[in-house]
Amino acid sequence: MKIIINAVAAKMGAAQRHLTHIPPLLSALDPQNEYVIFVNPDTKLGSGLSSRIRAVRVRFGTKSLLHRLIWDQCVLPYTAARMRAEVIVSLLNFGPVAFRGRQINFQQNSLYFCESYLRGLHGRQKLFCLLQRKLLHWIMKSSQVVVTPTIAMKEMIRSFYPDLEERKVRVLPYGFDGEEFSEECREAPEGLSRISKETGADNQITKLLYVSHLYPYPYKGIDVLLQAFGYLREWGCRVKLVLTIERSDWPGHVEQYGKAMQKLEIERDVIMVGHVPQETVGAVYRSCDIFVYPSLCESFGLPMLEAMAAGLPTVAADTPVNREMLGDAALYYAPDDPKEAAKQMRTVIEDPLTRSQLSGNALKRVSGFDWSWQRYVRSLLGLLGAAPADAEQSSR
Repeated sequence: MKIIINAVAAKMGAAQRHLTHIPPLLSALDPQNEYVIFVNPDTKLGSGLSSRIRAVRVRFGTKSLLHRLIWDQCVLPYTAARMRAEVIVSLLNFGPVAFRGRQINFQQNSLYFCESYLRGLHGRQKLFCLLQRKLLHWIMKSSQVVVTPTIAMKEMIRSFYPDLEERKVRVLPYGFDGEEFSEECREAPEGLSRISKETGADNQITKLLYVSHLYPYPYKGIDVLLQAFGYLREWGCRVKLVLTIERSDWPGHVEQYGKAMQKLEIERDVIMVGHVPQETVGAVYRSCDIFVYPSLCESFGLPMLEAMAAGLPTVAADTPVNREMLGDAALYYAPDDPKEAAKQMRTVIEDPLTRSQLSGNALKRVSGFDWSWQRYVRSLLGLLGAAPADAEQSSR
């Protein structure tokens, strides 16, 4: 069987991790089928691929949203038919509406179904998002299997489209390489050096960490987090806030956050370390004391899993995805209430017993589920019909 994996839009984050881990495991676990993986020219694939795994680098589908639409709806199904591919795995939300073979569609972006994000859209932005979501509806209806990484993401989609057959939507939590994450770095990441420089040897300073890329929308919760941090400083807490924000991502928005920090008089206590390479990010988690997760729109939230693997107690916005991922490893607050967020953070800062309980719960939660990429790929092979299908899995 020839299988196409459509991943031309993969650039970073979870998408890149998928392409780092999945192809080598397909080489090892599936000795029969042939895979053609369509990716953009800059994407890195895992090493040790067999001759049955072929990468085709496509520039056309990455030039613009119009090019992506033409690629998904015209070029990809035509190419698949010419190659006599029986299955298309659309790894990043969008794929062809019409394909004679089977399509497995991965829905990994919650923004199209997240009310907190949609409320902030107006005019053309809102119309464009609604059109994209309608296209996703057609794609999901024409697919034989739709995959989401959490039950909460599945329920978000079905709240908009109850006509989508529940039996075709499968939950497959992401893989996570715990051993790689736990390895000590040969060289300290630059971000770790900056944290050490800012805090020195003062063990009385509590370091709060939020790992996230910067986006020009409020759904990541940074505004609420900064206000909550302002309350902590006002109450006399000795704290530093570490953000993995890169100024070059959205310079205008970083400037806005800078002004907000000045107004709150917290700019000296916020450390922006920039992007941290995945192979060294574990050291940054382990250098901090408490993880905070104010994000309102996630389909999975890999940083929450990383924080639990590092044994960090967490304070998070109370959303279905965050609760599904963190369970009893976090304290929660109303998503739009910075004062309540600050109170929960202060509880964890000042109460050693709470910190210890949350930390222990985090480690138990990580060890109580098979997060391996091998589990993930075996489940994918089950969906492809290349191995017995696993039952629906959840991290709850």
